[in-house]
Amino acid sequence: MVNDMNSEPTARFTTEGTEKLLKDMARKILDLQAELDKREATERALEKASADLRKLEMVIPICRDVAALCPKARLLPFPPP
Repeated sequence: MVNDMNSEPTARFTTEGTEKLLKDMARKILDLQAELDKREATERALEKASADLRKLEMVIPICRDVAALCPKARLLPFPPP
């Protein structure tokens, strides 16, 4: 259907409707950006935790060896081998 210049504007193309649509779109964009920021922060936290875990995986065997050599070191809170 052709919309000529003399016809009444439909509700879809009114200034108020367009303004509401733009506000809704802006709100959705902000919500999506906030969600993306949360996901990126979670990803960084997981990467840091993974790096910390790798460090602990290297240190724990050394501590177990020390505990085996030193009777007093058995008081350390490391799990047995």
